[in-house]
Amino acid sequence: MSPAERIAQRIRRDGPVPFDWFVECALYDPDGGFFARGRGRVAVAATSLPVPRSVRCSARS
Repeated sequence: MSPAERIAQRIRRDGPVPFDWFVECALYDPDGGFFARGRGRVAVAATSLPVPRSVRCSARS
């Protein structure tokens, strides 16, 4: 059963699911989670890109 099928089945059975359970299933499910399919290396690399520096602003009243 794919993660999407597992998530849909549980929602039909129990109603809303906890966010942490949803993420765990979608990312780490051994039968098709995001990281189980070998795409995790790309996702990790994409999250470590440099972030532009913030510009300091102040509001005057």
